[in-house]
Amino acid sequence: MTLPLFFGCSLVAFGPIFALFCVFIARNDQMVILTVGSSFFWLLAIMVAAAIRAAIPPMQGAFLPIVLVSVAVQEACRYAFYVLYVKAERVLKPRSVGASMISNRLFASLAIGVGSGAMYVLLMYTSLLWEATGPATLFSKACAGTDLFTVGALYALAFSLLHVMWSVVAFDAFRQLRSRTGTLQFAGVVVSHLAASLVSLFNASPGGNCVVGLLGVYVVFALTAVATVRIVLKTYVVSAADERR
Repeated sequence: MTLPLFFGCSLVAFGPIFALFCVFIARNDQMVILTVGSSFFWLLAIMVAAAIRAAIPPMQGAFLPIVLVSVAVQEACRYAFYVLYVKAERVLKPRSVGASMISNRLFASLAIGVGSGAMYVLLMYTSLLWEATGPATLFSKACAGTDLFTVGALYALAFSLLHVMWSVVAFDAFRQLRSRTGTLQFAGVVVSHLAASLVSLFNASPGGNCVVGLLGVYVVFALTAVATVRIVLKTYVVSAADERR
């Protein structure tokens, strides 16, 4: 049953982010560039966080400090990539005739989030997934009777799509960062990112419970999804409709 488990977990972890790429991004070379660029920025953020952890010995034996540092570095790199995107926005114009800048910004933030989410799955889950091709099943210590590959796939699914939503919300916040609304939106991204990361520690800590961890992550996922839909409808859909009038 290891190969069926391997392919099943692969579809769970990679399927949604791959579908987003194929449907919304693959047909536009500019969006593909943004996706690749954001994936390397996310990888850079993880490398910086790892370097900080290696440079400070007390952090090497504790999960909490590295989670705090990692979230801070990732969000800093997200803002840095936004700054670069704004500088290049005059070049990255909509290619199709009649396409609005508003819709282009939505797809750009989506592409950037897909890049971060895809790199998350590749870096954090692929090495574990490959073990599923072996002759046996590895069970999770935090969830008796549940294999570690399925638990990891569910975490990969949640965090990959969370990165997409965080990107959409954060990029809208960055455009109005000097206002109270923009500041609160970005604070919400940071808080939800931190909350999801901390809750996931239930799966890694001794005596933890992966059910609690997964439930907490998907609660954050649901709340973030609601906020993302509201922001997209208010900022992009309504604004694009007004622009066409």
